[in-house]
Amino acid sequence: MRLAPAYDIVSTTPYIKGDSLALTFDGSKRFPSAKKLLTFARLHCNLQSAKASLILEEVADAVLDTMTELRQHIIEISSFKPVAEAMLREWNEGLNVSCRIG
Repeated sequence: MRLAPAYDIVSTTPYIKGDSLALTFDGSKRFPSAKKLLTFARLHCNLQSAKASLILEEVADAVLDTMTELRQHIIEISSFKPVAEAMLREWNEGLNVSCRIG
């Protein structure tokens, strides 16, 4: 067995205002909270809480690193700025909603 690609977590909201997830997660098309992601990890992925929390923290770190790279890209290609700024807003919101543990 292996995991399928996570196509649905690519945000379309920088391009389509008010868009949502294509698939439901726990009965909703809203981005899941960290609590819901951790519960899913324990119940459906057989992960211990500490391991699931570590993975979520690693995802948050990767997003922060990517945000830094995107800010540099804005400097290099200014025409990309409107989309990049929308991406940064969405990623920041995702960090606040889906990666805030506690």
